[in-house]
Amino acid sequence: MPPQYPKRDTRFLAWARMVTRVWTGTQPGGSGQVPDIGLSEERALRAAELFTIAHQRHLEHVLAQVRARSATNAKNRAFEALKEALGSDLTTIAGYAKATKDQGVYARAAIRPRKRQGRIAPVAPSNMRLTFLSTEGAVDVRWDGKTVPGTAYLLERSLRTDAGQGPMEMVGTTTNRQFIDRTLPPGVRSVTYQVRAIKGRQQAFGATTVMDFHARQTAVSARASDSAQPAAKDGGRTRVA
Repeated sequence: MPPQYPKRDTRFLAWARMVTRVWTGTQPGGSGQVPDIGLSEERALRAAELFTIAHQRHLEHVLAQVRARSATNAKNRAFEALKEALGSDLTTIAGYAKATKDQGVYARAAIRPRKRQGRIAPVAPSNMRLTFLSTEGAVDVRWDGKTVPGTAYLLERSLRTDAGQGPMEMVGTTTNRQFIDRTLPPGVRSVTYQVRAIKGRQQAFGATTVMDFHARQTAVSARASDSAQPAAKDGGRTRVA
């Protein structure tokens, strides 16, 4: 098996210094003679010489790394200064071209006109889902869609009561794709929700979704009535009368 050396350069060099001094008898308190370890004086001295060369190259490498880091930092500072100056100059040139309404300024400066970044419109909400929270008497409204940075959502609803269908009115706003409506008045037969995404002056409408409380109540009442009916046996099978 090959010998196992310390992995870190500094530890390897410290170990090599120690053993080569022992092999040549030059360690503190040493005899100055090669001990009886099976190595000739020539080989022991050669190992010590190679250690001296490796140690010197290591020092040169460390110094080169320090110089490289210093050079890299100096280069980065020079680039930052240049970019800051050029950015200021480009802004001045663009301002001059705008003030003089002369697009030829860009050609004479050998630069391209700056492109205006188009505004990203909000994405229309989709796949609205309604969940009735019976313990709170509220409706959990959720929807899908990509939320473009700067987008807010406006939730509207229309209530249907015994008096008829009401107008769409704002319930609230949120920046998440969820809103819990806790302001439902009593006696509502159904509620229609609509959400729209708003970003600046732009907006995108999502489809409307209805939750019918009257139908839900009718179904619940029917199930309660069925469960209250006595069960009758028919041919050994149990059926609901």
